[in-house]
Amino acid sequence: MMSEQNKLTSWFLSLIISFLCYGLVAQQATSSVTLEKEVALIGDPITLYIKISVPATSKAKNIDLNIFKKIQNLNYIKDTLRFEKFADLEILDYGTWKPSSADPMIIPTANLNGAPDGKIQNTMTIAIYNEGAFSIPGPEVIADPNVDFLPVNGQILNIQVTEKMLSDSLALHPIKDIMIEEANISDYLKYIYGFLVALALAGIGYYFYKRKKNQENTPIYQEPIILPTADEKAMEALTVLKTKQLWQQGYIKEYQSSLTEIIRTYLEDRYVFDALEMTTDEIIAQLKSTDFDQQYKDNLKEILKVADLVKFAKATPDENIHQIFMDKAVDFVINTKNIYPQKTAES
Repeated sequence: MMSEQNKLTSWFLSLIISFLCYGLVAQQATSSVTLEKEVALIGDPITLYIKISVPATSKAKNIDLNIFKKIQNLNYIKDTLRFEKFADLEILDYGTWKPSSADPMIIPTANLNGAPDGKIQNTMTIAIYNEGAFSIPGPEVIADPNVDFLPVNGQILNIQVTEKMLSDSLALHPIKDIMIEEANISDYLKYIYGFLVALALAGIGYYFYKRKKNQENTPIYQEPIILPTADEKAMEALTVLKTKQLWQQGYIKEYQSSLTEIIRTYLEDRYVFDALEMTTDEIIAQLKSTDFDQQYKDNLKEILKVADLVKFAKATPDENIHQIFMDKAVDFVINTKNIYPQKTAES
């Protein structure tokens, strides 16, 4: 009776452990690789058969092939001088998978060409370019929601070198005598070409030297710089002020200040005295010692006096006076400008 009870207990415990192990595996994503062959030469194409399993409660997001960059050489531990530590691996063909444009080692699930959820298969082709023994693991699976990933190492792949490779790289051959060939025209071509290039450069240099000398000896004609006269500058400034339409927009002070500044600058250029720094009375007094025609004194005095009232006493003149003063300023400049003698053909 006791023996049967122990058997029943043992069977029940085994059932529980099996159920727990199945539940644990069911929540893991697995990936395995089967090789077409176990022995290959350096650079030979090798076919990989990949199988990936994802739990039904998850969905694969992408497949990461970066694990192929970290495949260790099992022979490296035995001989660190002859063998390299990691596999020099290249993916020759991705099979039905299409890598991401941003990272060729990442395969989005959208590029699996309609592989069913849970079971993914593919055939890839790789090549390894260094000698050794390599255990090829399955690629990493990234799923959503996150699950544990269990890579399954595949078969051991042995990459070998042929005897011909060893003989070509390691064998020593007897030293042979140096063969001396007879000289021909091709042996002197580089010297001929060099001489012709040097001759051409010398000719170009001499041409530019003579050209520069001729330019230095040739007198350079420069057009005389003709500066605008005082009245031309004033008329241009009055035209610009008129187009701004300051007083029409309510900028009375700015308009009158600009108008008097143009007239003062004209007087300074025309009669050569510091009109911009003088008062109106000082300007009128100074003009007596010049060739200024006194019949235009009243118009000038009126323009300057009204502008002073607007600037300093904040007076507001009638609107029609602004256009009148502009016309008077134009007439003043025209009537008082300096008259230059006409140039003749002989002069």
